[in-house]
Formats: sequence, C-alpha cells, structure tokens
Amino acid sequence: MKKFVKDHGVEASASDLLGVLESLKELEIEKYFVFDSNIVRGLDYYTGIVFEVFDKHPDNRRALCGGGSYKNLLKIFGGDSVKGVGVGMGDVTFKDFLNVHNLLDGIGHVYHDLYIAYLGDESQAMAFQVGAIVRAKDFKVIINRAPKNLKKSVNLALKNGAKWLAVIGSEEVEKNIIRLKNLETKEEFTPSPKELLGYFS
Repeated sequence: MKKFVKDHGVEASASDLLGVLESLKELEIEKYFVFDSNIVRGLDYYTGIVFEVFDKHPDNRRALCGGGSYKNLLKIFGGDSVKGVGVGMGDVTFKDFLNVHNLLDGIGHVYHDLYIAYLGDESQAMAFQVGAIVRAKDFKVIINRAPKNLKKSVNLALKNGAKWLAVIGSEEVEKNIIRLKNLETKEEFTPSPKELLGYFS
C-alpha cells in the first residue's frame, strides 16, 4: 500500500488512510481489514475514508453495513463543519447474517396484546389516549389508521400477533366507547376506555 501511494504521488491525500492502516497494525487487528479501492458510497457528503463490513460466511456475501468519514454534513443543514463517522446497517442483510449462523433458533414470534384501528382524524386522539392507558400497564400496543375495509384491520392485527382488536371511529368517540374484539374467541365488547384494562388483567 505504501509503495502504491508513493509511486502515484498521493501521499498527502492518502495520509488519513495510511494512518488508519498503521493503527490497525498496532492494534493487531489488521487481518480483519482489506483495502479495496473500488468501494464507493452512494452519498456525496463523505469526505474521507469509506468502508463496508462483510460476513465471512460464503452464503452471505452482501455487505452488512457501510459508512465513512465526513466533515461537512452539518453544513448542509446550516451548522458548523464538524468531523464525524457514520454507518448504516441493512435490516435484510442482518437478518441473512442471523439466518446463516443459526442465530434465530428459539426466538419466538412477536406478539402484541392490542391492535388499535382508528377510522379518521376525529378518532386519532382517542386512539392514542387508549393506547397510552394500556401501555402504562406494560401491555404491547400497535396503533394504526384503519383502511377502508375493516377486514384488513383484522388481518393486520393477526399478522402482528395481537390478541385483541379495538376499533375507534367518530361514533365511538361520541359515545366514549371502544369496539373491542377478542381475535381468538371472536367475542365482541363495547367497554369505555376506563373499563378496557379489565379485559387484559
């Protein structure tokens, strides 16, 4: 590497890179790093060294994450020039990593206690208030604006492992009730927000 830099007369521009390579050697971890002049990040605010991290498993060849150093990122938003290093990880590639190393075994399906579907802007506030009441007792809650077809809300609730579905629209807000359905037994109830917790205890 040093010979390449010297032969091409780029000592000044490569000083940071050479410094990092020397630090890796001093830390005795240089065997985990490979210099690759073909790596390019897709964002133009990087002003220094860029990198990618790979799994060594042959079935997982995509980069797990990538990033680099920059000093002008904050200037884009009107701030001062501050040096920094950033990295972003891909969720799909990380899941692939867990799969090929058999690290997902024993992890159960994510479940929620309550899925709240609200029908419009006028019922959003009540939906969030109900969600806060239930979460305060350490129950897991998802809140989403309901699609026009309420059957889709049932499917979404089941997909997220919810045991209960609560539907809140303008009529429910006016009457201060919640349309509540047990997705296992198919039973339906209309409790007030204060009565709702009784169904989870």
